[in-house]
Amino acid sequence: MATPHGQWLLKLLRAHPRGKSLSDEAAAAANLVEAVLPDIEAEAIAADSLDAALAEVEAALPKGWHLCAVERHCHVGDATPGEWGAYAHDANRWESESAQGPTPAAALRALTVKLRETA
Repeated sequence: MATPHGQWLLKLLRAHPRGKSLSDEAAAAANLVEAVLPDIEAEAIAADSLDAALAEVEAALPKGWHLCAVERHCHVGDATPGEWGAYAHDANRWESESAQGPTPAAALRALTVKLRETA
């Protein structure tokens, strides 16, 4: 989700009717908003993507399992440093699955695939 300021700027820009004349200050503000809008929207998309990936993995978890961690690797076994890992296990911690990806959302989606394959 975008920051509160980003959300406000996004609403402001979308609400402004294009083609109407603006004062010089309002035009400058609109230009500034348009300049930062791609960053604001990218931030919102990234958050939505992570939320969607989390929902997918939660739906794929076998009964009695839970997601126990999503973390950035420093140097763990075969994992590439800098990659993200997602981990899930059963309540007794007898069974577990893990997956890696370049982003937290990618790691969660990779874990979802593994969980669905073993179901």
